[in-house]
Amino acid sequence: MTILVDGELVLYGFVGDNYWDEGFTASDVIYALAEVGRSADITVRINSGGGYTDDGIAIYNALVAHQGNVAVVVDAMAASSASLIAMAGDTITMRAGSQMMIHGPSGVAYGTFHWLSP
Repeated sequence: MTILVDGELVLYGFVGDNYWDEGFTASDVIYALAEVGRSADITVRINSGGGYTDDGIAIYNALVAHQGNVAVVVDAMAASSASLIAMAGDTITMRAGSQMMIHGPSGVAYGTFHWLSP
């Protein structure tokens, strides 16, 4: 899946490798950032229900280490590990109707979570 579209990182779908190959990985993001250059400003558009924590952390760290300005735009959903990725932005914009869900990582689904809307 191509995540570099017209100079923007488009992170839609599952965070990490999955069976259906519908999403993006930390490697995809690293290669895309290398293609635009270390000091180039970049917009990161997110619509993801989350995925693997280790890929989310690696993507977050890659975006924080990027020397250019990182503008994150949540187009619809940034949930779970995608919410962690969103926190790497120098600016974070949530479009009308978008949502962000933050929770502590877990091996099973339980506990308290909070939905944030613009």
